[in-house]
Amino acid sequence: MTQWDSEPVSYGFGPEEPWYRQRGPLTVAITSAVAAIFLIIVIVVWAGGRGNSDAATDTTPPSTVVTGDTSDQTTTPDSTTATLPSSTVPETTVDPGATSTTIDPAVSTTTIEVGELTVWDLLQTRSNLSRVAELLVIAELDDVLRGPDEFTFFAPTNEALADYEATSTGAAVISDPGRLTTFLLRHLAFPRKLTTQQIFDEGYVLVATGEFLSVDSLTRTLEGVGFLLIDDSAGNGMLHVMEDTLAP
Repeated sequence: MTQWDSEPVSYGFGPEEPWYRQRGPLTVAITSAVAAIFLIIVIVVWAGGRGNSDAATDTTPPSTVVTGDTSDQTTTPDSTTATLPSSTVPETTVDPGATSTTIDPAVSTTTIEVGELTVWDLLQTRSNLSRVAELLVIAELDDVLRGPDEFTFFAPTNEALADYEATSTGAAVISDPGRLTTFLLRHLAFPRKLTTQQIFDEGYVLVATGEFLSVDSLTRTLEGVGFLLIDDSAGNGMLHVMEDTLAP
């Protein structure tokens, strides 16, 4: 056998493997770098989507409106819906055959029931108070005694008014419409129905002229005038019959 017939000798040569299949350090480094870059891109994309989602659900805080100095501030929410309670005002009930009517409670302090007596009605039932009723009509104050607002009326008797009109001062007052109105308003107390017990407990009475009339709880008098009839209550007020006028 010749040298040419012997088994082939391997010299370590052959087709070289592609770089991407080689397991050398360079290949490992390149592969790691590519994987790291891909991971960074994934993290950035995920974080950006999360931020947009948080921004979409963010709630804008209430805004503050400042007027004048900084101590006067009003906080205004972005959207406020206020529902105010509605009130239904009952219709006015008028009975032509009755002496009084039901008054709208939204504009009055007292509700007078249909058929309930007013202080004016009480005056009509007492013959000894006919003169003060006439004077109230002259002064156009009779509607007050028919009205819904609470009050207290101190009514002088016919005899007391006759004695007052017999004087020069009294005659001048009664004949003058303006002075007559003031004279009668001094016998009206607003805006309450005052019992005599309340009057004597408080020690004074504020009348419609703005004056405070003095009360003596020992002698049971108002401005030195005694009571003939007390605490006659009506739907809109209280009537007291006096022995004399409350003229100043």
